[in-house]
Amino acid sequence: MMNTKSKILAIFMAAAMVLSLLAGMTPTRAWALEEGSSDELALHSPVKNGDNVASTYQFIWFAKNTDNTPIKWRILDKSSSELVLLSDGILTSMRFFSSTVLYGYYASNVNNGYMKNLFNNYFMSQEKSAVCVVNCGSNGPEPYLLSSSETSSSTYFPGGSADRATSGNWWLGSTAPNDSSAGHNLQMVVNSNGSISINGEYTYLTYGVRPAVRIKTASVLFASEASAGASAEVGNELVAVEPPAGDMKLTVLDNSQTLTIDQVMAGSNLSGSEVTVAYSGAAVSASNYLCAELAAGGVTHRGVIKALTAGGESGTAVFNLPASLTGSYTLRLWNEQYKAAYATNYACMPVSASIAFSQPVILGDGAGFPTGVAGTAYNSAALTAAGGTGDYTWSAANLPDGLSIDPSTGAVGGIPEDTGTFTVTVTVSDADSHTAAREFALTVYSSSNILPAITIVNGSPFSVTVYHTHGAYEGVNVTVYGDITGALSGNDTVLTGTLTGVPAVWTEVTLNGSRLKIRAVSPPSTTVDNPSFY
Repeated sequence: MMNTKSKILAIFMAAAMVLSLLAGMTPTRAWALEEGSSDELALHSPVKNGDNVASTYQFIWFAKNTDNTPIKWRILDKSSSELVLLSDGILTSMRFFSSTVLYGYYASNVNNGYMKNLFNNYFMSQEKSAVCVVNCGSNGPEPYLLSSSETSSSTYFPGGSADRATSGNWWLGSTAPNDSSAGHNLQMVVNSNGSISINGEYTYLTYGVRPAVRIKTASVLFASEASAGASAEVGNELVAVEPPAGDMKLTVLDNSQTLTIDQVMAGSNLSGSEVTVAYSGAAVSASNYLCAELAAGGVTHRGVIKALTAGGESGTAVFNLPASLTGSYTLRLWNEQYKAAYATNYACMPVSASIAFSQPVILGDGAGFPTGVAGTAYNSAALTAAGGTGDYTWSAANLPDGLSIDPSTGAVGGIPEDTGTFTVTVTVSDADSHTAAREFALTVYSSSNILPAITIVNGSPFSVTVYHTHGAYEGVNVTVYGDITGALSGNDTVLTGTLTGVPAVWTEVTLNGSRLKIRAVSPPSTTVDNPSFY
């Protein structure tokens, strides 16, 4: 990628900017993990591969264990509000209680001796904020043990015991029936082969601990490859986004990663045009970056456009439009602090922004002008533009004879004389003589009661000139009766071919969007009346 270019804000401030765009090319607001986004698609529930066959899980690296190593979690479930995670393996082994007296999970050694320590001392503050409050009463939102019902869930473990199996037995948060005659208290466990010990095991035994945790999706901004490190490649080009492959790390909301977007400016809406972002109030560090995301036409592009190091609290950054903007789009910018591989990134809530264009932009979906009929009054709706300065002036090239464009509104009107499909180039100019141009298709048909009409003999070659068509019927036209080939001859079209099965009555056919009447006469008649007119 190219290095980020510096631009002097005064150059753009000298030109009057349109700060709000007209309908047709407007920014729309969308937040991270929106349905169908690459990040949302990457974070999904397990996929079943068969009964007692290990399912396919997605994995997230999030927070650290008490030995300061990153924790690998599997996604058990995803809803609109939360991700349910389970450590992919046993994180530690310990007694549930030191004695046989049962006080429940919240009084256990697992909760008070390990889970609280893990959450309080090894989850970063931003990670703690992303954790949902489980039904823990006054004990807080720290990680917890799965219950027996959760462990039996076909949503969490669609492959059954094959999904629960791990290197050793591991504790559940559910109490098993007591063996009162022996005076022992029992806690349910999952055996190493994935089966669930319903009758439980003695609480003073040492078994593994696999914490579960729930993450608020509202706090998850993005997902990226887990191996990505603390530095990012800075450049001007935004790249099409695809769901991360393999293990992932998260970018979670962190309000301390501040950023204010003051203005976003561009010369034009065309692909490759340079967009300048003026920002202020940015949190800075050796691993903070200004990032941009542009979604338009069903494709999302992202990129890192500036390193926010010391001294970069305010300034400008540049990126290039990855595609021309002619309809609705979403532009988001954010300040992200990158962390080491397998560690969580932090970012502010993305800021939605609109682009002010210094040159005018013709709006609309490019569908073309409405069709017309030769000899009939024609009027199109006014065209719209955005950007530039002052009033707009409209002009058009290659309009059919009889039509003209209103220089103040862009509406096309008149009585068309020619027929066919025309590629009309419309140009809009602003008060500073900046221009923008777009091509629109305009088709004019012949009168509904007066169509070119040719008579043929079935099975015999014919050649007929249809006058004043300006390219209508050009090329090979496929009909149910055979192919008709149209060749240009000045403003006229010469039609040739050999047809079969043509009825003796006038029959209308459509050739490359234009209409025509044909009929057949039987040999030996050689008198063929061909009124070929428009």
